[in-house]
Amino acid sequence: MGYFMLCERYHVSFKMILKDQNLNVFLGCEVMGLSTIINMLYYLRPRWYIATYVLWWINVTLSLLAGWGITFIMIGYNKFSMKEANATILLPCVTMTVVSSTGSLISQSMMNRPGFQLSQDIITFLLWSNAVILATVLICFYFNKLLLHGLPAKEVIYTCFIPIGILGQGGWAIQLNYKNLGNLIVNGSGLKLLNLDVGFSEEYLQTISATLNILGICVALFLAAFGVCLTALSFLAVVYCGRPPVWIRTMWASTFPLGTMALSFNEMYLTTKLTGFQVISTIYSVMLILITTYCIIGTVLFDVPYKDICNIIRSSKKE
Repeated sequence: MGYFMLCERYHVSFKMILKDQNLNVFLGCEVMGLSTIINMLYYLRPRWYIATYVLWWINVTLSLLAGWGITFIMIGYNKFSMKEANATILLPCVTMTVVSSTGSLISQSMMNRPGFQLSQDIITFLLWSNAVILATVLICFYFNKLLLHGLPAKEVIYTCFIPIGILGQGGWAIQLNYKNLGNLIVNGSGLKLLNLDVGFSEEYLQTISATLNILGICVALFLAAFGVCLTALSFLAVVYCGRPPVWIRTMWASTFPLGTMALSFNEMYLTTKLTGFQVISTIYSVMLILITTYCIIGTVLFDVPYKDICNIIRSSKKE
């Protein structure tokens, strides 16, 4: 609803947004917002798993439209120079990692339907793989831009945090995916569904599950290592650009990436019980809370059009 209200206020159509290279990438945020709603329904109303399952499939469709469609528009329609490019080009493909993690999360509620859970685990892995490979290409392009043309302008310097998002979210998604597959093999006859059951013992199945968990953590650590590196580089970029304005909207770009890193490290802690992962997750969580609180305050103080609202109220009273 808020999206359509903004379109009405600024007199723009969906077609105009789709063609604008500075705006179409943000359509991916709509998909990620729906994923957040699905996650909330999963935690608050576990019995609504059928509703969350249907919403997730809708979200899968939207994520593919964003990840493939917007990327094609950027390649085939939008013409921008290397100097103009920034990390927002990653937003469409980030949606697929977010939808993948959501699918892996709600897959846990499908344990009484092994066939559905297996198909969901396969789809989430395909989404994750697609997103990570596509993001790798775009991150290489983005770093090429940084090496040739330097850091973004101060007004958009916080977009440097965006690449961290796909690394953290991807790490969380792959851990959930492998963990679900391991549980399915142990408790849901997953190998029978794959026609790979040759009478393995319970201990052997537990070994397969543990191996999948270790593989998930290894892949997540691989992504998280680069994510920590980019976190340091992003903070250094902000410091290097000097004192930022009191408030700029692009500060919101740093919230989601920090949260994904917290989720990824927290999942590592839940699996391994290693305190180091919990400490790192806590650090990212504290940074997330601080920057999000500041962004909310900044939005309320500087972005809400109080004058326009007052004028509308006054005009309505006169009528």
